[in-house]
Order: sequence, then C-alpha cells, then structure tokens
Amino acid sequence: MLWRQSVESLMDEGYQRLEMGDYERALKIGRQLLKRHHTSGFEIAARAQWEMGHQEEAIKTLEEGVQVAPEVWILWSYLGQFYSDTERYEQALHAFRHALTCPEAAQSTAHYNLALVYYRQGDYERAWRQLDYVADEEDGPGYGRVAGLRLRLLNAMERYTEALALAREALERAQSEETDDAALASLYAERADACWRGAADRVQALTDAWQAIRLDKNQQTAMLVIREIEQQTSPRTQWYRLLVEGEWHEPVEGAEPPLGFYTTYWVAADSPEEAMDFIRRFEPEPVRPTLRLVESEALEHRPDLLKGVYGATKYAFFPMKRQRKK
Repeated sequence: MLWRQSVESLMDEGYQRLEMGDYERALKIGRQLLKRHHTSGFEIAARAQWEMGHQEEAIKTLEEGVQVAPEVWILWSYLGQFYSDTERYEQALHAFRHALTCPEAAQSTAHYNLALVYYRQGDYERAWRQLDYVADEEDGPGYGRVAGLRLRLLNAMERYTEALALAREALERAQSEETDDAALASLYAERADACWRGAADRVQALTDAWQAIRLDKNQQTAMLVIREIEQQTSPRTQWYRLLVEGEWHEPVEGAEPPLGFYTTYWVAADSPEEAMDFIRRFEPEPVRPTLRLVESEALEHRPDLLKGVYGATKYAFFPMKRQRKK
C-alpha cells in the first residue's frame, strides 16, 4: 500500500517506475507524494503524464508546482523542457532563466537548455554563444550532449567541414568517457547528416545513422537521414500510428524477467505490414522475431511523405506472466 511507504521509499520507487516505463504506477506515486506535501510529487506526476501523452496535464502540474515551490529548480527545468517541446519558446526561455536563479540549480544544464531553445527558434549564433556558459562539470549536461548540440548548429549553418572535424574529435572523446547512449547517438547522427549533406557520402552517412538508431531508436536526425537516402515514395502512402508488442532481451533494473514491452511508432507506409517491416529495423535484433502488431491507425493519406519511421515512444515494460493486451 502506497500510504504505508515512507516519502523516501515512494520517491525511489517513483523514479524507478519512470525508468521502467510504468507510468500509471509512477503517476499514482506522484499523487501520493503530493498528498504528503512533498514537491517531488509534482516532478514524478508530470513526467508520467507527459510520457502517457497527456502533455497539457503535465504542464499544468508543473505550473502548479512552481507556484507552490518556486525555489525548486528541477520543476522549472522540466516546465521549460515541456514548453520547448510544445513550441512555446518564450515561456521556455522564462522558465530556464528562472531556474538559473534557484538555489542549488544546475547552472550548466539551464544554460544548455537555453541554447537548445535558441536553436529551435533558429537563432543559431545566440545558441552557440549560450553554450560558452556550459561548464564541463558533474551535474551538467555532459560533454557529449554539448558537442552534439554544437554539431547540430554547425549543420544548420551548413558549415559541414567544421562539423565533420568536430564530430571526429567528439566521438573519440565520448567513446573514451562514460557517455550516455542518447548523447552518443546524437554525435553519430549529426556526423551522418554532415556526411550526407556536406560530402554526399551515402555509405558513411547510413553507417553512422544506423549506429545512432542502435543507441537511441528515436534519434530524429538519424531517421531523417535514412529516409532521405532511401528515397522511398508511393502514391498510396498513409501516415500510421502503430502500437507494437515484443519480448525484451536484457535485464531491466527493478524488474523480474521475462519482460514484455509496448511501444508506439509513427510511420509513413503503404500498409501496416510494410510499416512493421520498417519498424523491425529499429528494434534490437534479438527482439525482432517477437514483435507483434497490437493495433494500427491510418491517420491520413500522405503521398507527399518519404516512407519510413518518423518517431517512436519509450518502452513500457510489463511482466510476461501478466495477461497480454488484446
């Protein structure tokens, strides 16, 4: 029973449930923490709502959170991220600037997030200058993420020769350090983009793009490079949302194997069957034979789109002994 757990125990479980993709349980834990007047409940609940696709609810939760606890920088940080991801850039800038004023704020993270918003606004020079405030420190975004954003800026400004030089240096350093998969994927994806657009090197671009996908299947730049190189089109192309089920192949912290998972993909294809062919390439090889289409929805006829994968959600894991969703 949640009410019997200590606040510390609830927090630990809440963050663990978010990591596992058990967002419904994480949301319940967040609400229980709020009943106990603990500000971590705002963060845990909002992150769960966001991952469940309830973006406006997540933003409202954080807006309430920063009213209750304006000194908690992490609430401003997530609020800024969610504003930015929903293209509310001025509100995002306000949130990240406020985060900088909070006690114990991760200053470098806030500066990085400000730079990312400027990039999304198309203000590339200002974004580049903002990154100069990001220090290479333990609680910062990390070298890999900063280098990845610099590469995105160079590619956006069509400075491909500089991008390729920085990518070579960044990948050498990132591979010798403890760099998280998403940051490393960004480096490979941006090098793929520079190879394709700047050097027309199809082979290297595809090699790097697929390496990025192996590290982070939702790497948007890598997806774009793959679609543009493959150039598959059809007058019958539909825009699909597909819910896919599979069996996971590795241990997940805090969960007993065997584990199943759900994940949602957005794909441009002629049929659900063709969409599944695209999807299989984005999943680890041991998982591919277990994939099963749970449901598909043709959202609209889109013959103007290049065929391929456009997006994917994180995994929502469940124990295989649980009854499968029909």
